[in-house]
Amino acid sequence: MNDTNSFNEELMKMLQESYDSNDGNIETCLISGETLEDNPITLECNHKFNYNHIYKEVYKQKTQPWHSEVNKVKRHQLKCPYCRNIQQGILPYREDSIKVKYVNWPPSLMMLPDQCVYEFSSGKRKGQACGKKCSGKYCSSHQRIMKKRKEKEQEKERKKALKIKKKLEKQISDSNFQNSMINIVLNTPNTKSQVITCSYKFKKGKSKGENCQCKKIHKDGLCKFHYRKHIQAIEKKKQQLEKVIPNIKTKSVKVGYIKNQNIVITI
Repeated sequence: MNDTNSFNEELMKMLQESYDSNDGNIETCLISGETLEDNPITLECNHKFNYNHIYKEVYKQKTQPWHSEVNKVKRHQLKCPYCRNIQQGILPYREDSIKVKYVNWPPSLMMLPDQCVYEFSSGKRKGQACGKKCSGKYCSSHQRIMKKRKEKEQEKERKKALKIKKKLEKQISDSNFQNSMINIVLNTPNTKSQVITCSYKFKKGKSKGENCQCKKIHKDGLCKFHYRKHIQAIEKKKQQLEKVIPNIKTKSVKVGYIKNQNIVITI
């Protein structure tokens, strides 16, 4: 029996040394090996687990116990799957989990090793921390408040992105750089052939309001010079959008040829 205890002690020592020597800045769940979530479960032995994995483990302990298990857990207890330490209290209930008696329910048996760090922004306790016993950063009431606050912030960012998107769409639709735009200029009433020129319309200077008269069309109804300017303008707008919304993906979409063509006839 003493040899068995000594072996277990040495094994636990080796496991702990391996755990301590792990890359210190990145903590992982000791069941799955995945990176710890924002609100992991920390047991009395200081071993940490992601909630879903420790939930499944405790569920097995309570519903599928090994008959050969020597240190069996009682209803109000749970066992660390890493070091086999038995502690008082069951898992705290979380909204996205199923309530199972003696696993994460009832509340009177839940382990509450932490204190709520929510800071009051008004009232008599303004600037003070809640301090209520909980599991994780916040107690159940302040967990709901923080969740709503996060959802509100996400909705605000979504509306901001939508507003920018509409603004850029309007700028593109009002631009003279529409794809497939052509100008047909007839020099005299008797002209037999149509002369296609660059579709760019000057916005300032002596030629303000007039079209570029270059006959060498490079691409999309524009001469080489104005096509290059067109591409630069589009890239600038893309960069502006991607700067505000880092995860957005942009691509150029060709406008219909006949429906959106702009035909200017000069006689």
